[in-house]
Amino acid sequence: MTTRERARGRERTALHEAGHAVAALALGISIESARASEYGGETRFFVTPAEIPPAAALVVSVAGAAAEQLAVGATDVADDDRAWAERSAFELVPDLDGLDDVLERAKAVALELLTHRWRMVNAVALALLQAGGNRVSGEELGRHCPALAVVDVEELRDRIVDQSRDERSGDRCVRTSGRRREALLSSASPGRRSLVALGGLSHG
Repeated sequence: MTTRERARGRERTALHEAGHAVAALALGISIESARASEYGGETRFFVTPAEIPPAAALVVSVAGAAAEQLAVGATDVADDDRAWAERSAFELVPDLDGLDDVLERAKAVALELLTHRWRMVNAVALALLQAGGNRVSGEELGRHCPALAVVDVEELRDRIVDQSRDERSGDRCVRTSGRRREALLSSASPGRRSLVALGGLSHG
């Protein structure tokens, strides 16, 4: 791996963790710390995932991938994030036929949430990079998100669950088609965003 590729990997990881962190703060979830390096990243909370309301946990779990999507284009949710997302989604809608719809609606909500807070995502990502792989405290990360309005979790839940049910109305056993799912995401996504503070990210 070249030096340039390692740098891009660090930037992408920092962006991913910044997505988790900003989404969590916007949903009133206190962060203990976060870190990002070329070997991976992690965002820790003062509560366990089980203590976070399912709708909030669902959006936070996919927010890392959402941040990457806004910067470099479509990307898959990481395996560990997806496992958390699926557990949270099943708590909201205990119907396997509706699971994909719920995950997609959550991703769309995360895209919207981070788009409106993109400067904060940049600032947090830069702080993580400057830490050189060391942990950055939640208190310090919070300083990069001044006057961050907290999103109403109940309203968030209604958006995810009700719209997912509407999309499956008429036949709950029929999954939304792949083309329809892509349309849902593209309609919610504002398009590509550059990571301004870091000079942009791209696939290696």
